[in-house]
Amino acid sequence: MNTIDEMWRFKTERFTVICTAEDEWDVDLSWDETGETAEKIASGEWTAFCVKVAVLFDGVEISADYLGQCIYADCEDFVTGHRDTDPMNRCCSLNPRNVGHYFPDMVSTAIKEARQALSNVPKIRAA
Repeated sequence: MNTIDEMWRFKTERFTVICTAEDEWDVDLSWDETGETAEKIASGEWTAFCVKVAVLFDGVEISADYLGQCIYADCEDFVTGHRDTDPMNRCCSLNPRNVGHYFPDMVSTAIKEARQALSNVPKIRAA
């Protein structure tokens, strides 16, 4: 992975929601009792990264949500996992258990914060 990689983007006329990943430089592996995770990160089989989902309005960032300490074999799985072809691995009506996927929640959070930020901007009327 490069320092910052774009993983996903959604664009409208004035808004852009973008998900990027950057290298995680301070990985907390205190929970890795067997050392397997540390070995797979060191070998390059797995990647440790931090995710940012930002909302831009006319190219200016107005909100962002961050999640660090992500560890995946393929970073793209972070943004696609919630669409798994197996209903038992995604949040849907066919799955009775709660499957948590961070990406959809991060998008929702960033958009909610963007709406809040814009609601605080006074309206300017043209004369």
